Amino acid sequence: MFEIELKAWITAPESLKEQLIRIADFVKSFSKKDYYFLIPGKQDWFRLRIDGGKNIVTVKDKNLVDGVEINKEVEYCVDSQDSFIEFAQMIGSKLDIIKYKRGDLFVYNGYNIELCELVGLGWFVEIEKLTEDSSKIDQIKQELREILALLGVGESQIESRLYIDMLKEKNEDI
Repeated sequence: MFEIELKAWITAPESLKEQLIRIADFVKSFSKKDYYFLIPGKQDWFRLRIDGGKNIVTVKDKNLVDGVEINKEVEYCVDSQDSFIEFAQMIGSKLDIIKYKRGDLFVYNGYNIELCELVGLGWFVEIEKLTEDSSKIDQIKQELREILALLGVGESQIESRLYIDMLKEKNEDI
């Protein structure tokens, strides 16, 4: 599965939310807690996400092209977050960082749009689509930018850094 995603900084979340309510379908409000573990012997990580009572493990092969993330990802659910955290530590993984994200999920023409606050960073809009077909990636990238423009968000607001990298940078500044 490929996840194609674009994220951008938002300065007026309430007005963007009003616009999303007008043009997209509201799905749900959410609160997510992500535990990022370093993979032993690699400069990479996997994630345990706690989202609405679900415990979702994700590993991604991340690529960044023109500010758009194109990730090959594998996800699965586990029953117990505590048991999984213990398992991860027993195989040598180290907890690297915890990320908190809350906001609202909308759907527009088959694209997921999250208006979200990253605790410690600020407000973002994330637009994403999943596909099994790698031949559709370029078309999806273009459509992500078109939706961003429709929302009135400028290209200069696109953020290509990973949230976890920005959180680590911020923690270093403290």
